[in-house]
Amino acid sequence: MLIVILQITLVAFIAFILINLLIKYPISLATPSKRGMHSKVIPSSGGLAILGTYICVTLYPYLIHAHSLSINSPIISLTLIALLGYLDDKFKLSKAFRFFSQTVISTLLVINSYELNMFEIIFWISFLVFFINIYNFMDGIDGLATSQAIFILVSFIILENFYSSGALILFIIPLIIFLFYNLNPSKIFLGNAGSYMLGMLIAILLFNSTYITNNINTFNHISVALILLTIFIADSLYVLLARFIYRFRSSNSVLSSLSYITTPHNTHCYQILAKKYTNHNKVNLFLMSYNIFWCLPLSIFCQFYMQYSIAFLLFSYVPYFVYCFYNNVGKE
Repeated sequence: MLIVILQITLVAFIAFILINLLIKYPISLATPSKRGMHSKVIPSSGGLAILGTYICVTLYPYLIHAHSLSINSPIISLTLIALLGYLDDKFKLSKAFRFFSQTVISTLLVINSYELNMFEIIFWISFLVFFINIYNFMDGIDGLATSQAIFILVSFIILENFYSSGALILFIIPLIIFLFYNLNPSKIFLGNAGSYMLGMLIAILLFNSTYITNNINTFNHISVALILLTIFIADSLYVLLARFIYRFRSSNSVLSSLSYITTPHNTHCYQILAKKYTNHNKVNLFLMSYNIFWCLPLSIFCQFYMQYSIAFLLFSYVPYFVYCFYNNVGKE
């Protein structure tokens, strides 16, 4: 028990040091913008402190025992995607380059992991890229992406019995430390370095657990995860669809509409709520309450009553879609 406490303390200490270094000596800055919900310059790329903590702890065995890292190692993929995010934070990369790079990194992971057929390869590459960007879309107010990541990872450990529970704790501890600096008023942002990394982390967990755990009911297994991810997926899907329809009605052009949904905006549900209540922490509390008191119980029921997986998914997503509709989410 003492060893565990010492290990947790060490991880927390490393995270504390790295976060404060990035605040005092920022390597990238987030400036106020039309899409942004902040009014002053804030240190960004804070996600590198979370990943840095994980790397400091997990690379020790490799260095001591001279083990080599394989191309399909999550550490490699997470590091590459975080570096891409940092470059985007620093230099504002083009959409095409971001998408291409995300696809390459995801492809390297997927094709070197398991023996998959072509459909599975395409599906998982698409899912990884999709979720990386969804997480980035949802990192728009203080504390949201960080608090949601903590909820999702803790829930995954409890409900899904993930093979990598120990590794996830090495992310959860620095995320908790980071949250204290990321709540409104935020002293540091995750940045694209952090949102890309967390999006890929969660997608990798779903990808690996689908094959490693030999789950006899893959659909139910994925359904539980999708329920826990309701806020991020429902908000993003609703906004994308609403903005596509809005532009298509005025332009009658599919290409124009597809381009429109990728442009920066502040019409996500959480952004509208933040403007309405002018307090990011209240929005985080509201969304976390939806997670804990609605999505979490539904995911537990889904585990025990697998035959009703679709019903539980609908119960989880439909109320959020209705709330988005009521608040005119996606409309400029």
